[in-house]
Amino acid sequence: MDLFTPSMPDRGIATLWLLLGISAGVILFLFDPAVNRLYPACPFRSLTGLLCPGCGSTRALHQLLHGEIIAAIRLSPMLLVVSPILGYATISTFAFVFRGRPLPQMKIGRGAIWGLLVVTIGFWLLRNMAWWSSSPGG
Repeated sequence: MDLFTPSMPDRGIATLWLLLGISAGVILFLFDPAVNRLYPACPFRSLTGLLCPGCGSTRALHQLLHGEIIAAIRLSPMLLVVSPILGYATISTFAFVFRGRPLPQMKIGRGAIWGLLVVTIGFWLLRNMAWWSSSPGG
């Protein structure tokens, strides 16, 4: 078995992950992270006082679930970058659970991965500059 080639989990595990994801989505839809202490704080922000690239993403996902796309982008612009990847993975998991086979595996080149890393680090640095207009918190 090649350690670098991901194997497909069994359908039971995929179903469990799907149910956990749906449950988390329902909780996130019902309980606004901006007003509820149900959600954990960002550990990076708690330790350093700085925003990480994912800070604000829980509140952004809540806004997205309520159809507030602009508010979601304001809270977490990186959500725009990772949403297509996460969406494809979710749909592929649905396909695996219900059809028995996932969607074709996404082929992401080395350049795209390095590009995503550069964008993430750049965003991380820029959002911690004093002039950055939004401060979404952790």
